[in-house]
Amino acid sequence: MKPRSFAITDIGMKRKVNQDAFLKDEEAGIFLVADGMGGHRGGEVASQLAVQIIRDFCISNKHLLPAERLNQAINESCDQIFRKSAENEELHGMGTTILALLVENGEAVLAQVGDSRGYL
Repeated sequence: MKPRSFAITDIGMKRKVNQDAFLKDEEAGIFLVADGMGGHRGGEVASQLAVQIIRDFCISNKHLLPAERLNQAINESCDQIFRKSAENEELHGMGTTILALLVENGEAVLAQVGDSRGYL
């Protein structure tokens, strides 16, 4: 039986905007959760950017070892989010947490930025 993954997000009862983003790409072995920083402008933009940038980087840089690839992908997402925040006053200060899992050849690499946690 092939392993399956599931994902869901819920805005909860306190916020008006859902700043969560996630990705589950079983074929590429990439699983991400990004939780935009609530109360800050652009949290939903930051979380969407993080998911897209990390996914794209991991897929296009398969020549790197999984841990190195995931680390560089997260750093690239942080750099791009910071630049976008600096370029656009409406997004100034935006940020997101990141929880990323990269599964390849029976091995898993887990990375985390912020207070989103992963459990085994």
